[in-house]
Amino acid sequence: MVSPHVSYRMMAACSGLLVALASGCGGGGGSGKVYAEKATFSCLTTKQASGGVGELSDTGDNWDYIQNDATGGWISGKINGNDFAMSFGKADEEGRAIEQSYRAIAGGFGVEDAAIVRRDNVVISWTVAPSDESKSTVEDCLQE
Repeated sequence: MVSPHVSYRMMAACSGLLVALASGCGGGGGSGKVYAEKATFSCLTTKQASGGVGELSDTGDNWDYIQNDATGGWISGKINGNDFAMSFGKADEEGRAIEQSYRAIAGGFGVEDAAIVRRDNVVISWTVAPSDESKSTVEDCLQE
């Protein structure tokens, strides 16, 4: 995720600029689904109760400034020791902009490409690329 050694102001400025630029890009590319944070969180909570998901939050202070800017909400969690951050846009275009923001800073922190996944309006950013099982556990909870 994001190193605490990078200036918050610098990251926030870059994020805002990237989101603004990416929002102007052409449309297309998603399945047309718009996933909802609350319904997705409910599903993940059910999986948490059965031991499939560890820590889980969608409220309170959030260290991920890109998530904080997501207009559709956010979820942070942990599965099999791997942290994940879900950022929900209100539409596919915002999901694309969020993804571009994450990818723009990821390389500077050594985050591998497979650790950032977009599904329509949602971007899931992992600390390290998830196992197929972890990825499925989280993505199977995406709810409209």
